[in-house]
Amino acid sequence: MPRYREDLDELEEIRMLSLLDNMRKRRFHVRRDPFQYYNEKEFIHRYRLSKDSTREMLTKIRHLLPMSLSRRGIPIPPSLQLLVAMRYMATGNFQITLGDCSDMSQPS
Repeated sequence: MPRYREDLDELEEIRMLSLLDNMRKRRFHVRRDPFQYYNEKEFIHRYRLSKDSTREMLTKIRHLLPMSLSRRGIPIPPSLQLLVAMRYMATGNFQITLGDCSDMSQPS
């Protein structure tokens, strides 16, 4: 009788491993940091402010920005939230285009 219980436990473990194996693996996309990615000239061209001015603005409004989560639960940092808003205001571009430029989905 004890062996029967062990067999059932092993079958349950195999079933659980099979379920885990069939689950879709989560892939995390590392977003690039525009402060690091662009030189000063490219940054100003895209956002209409220098990196230093943008950082100063961020320190003043950071507490007002929510720690946003995308649909996958990956936080969108306040710096990226600010840069997306700045890019939109600088260019009048559409959300989906901005999302593509910032490696975010449009609903985020």
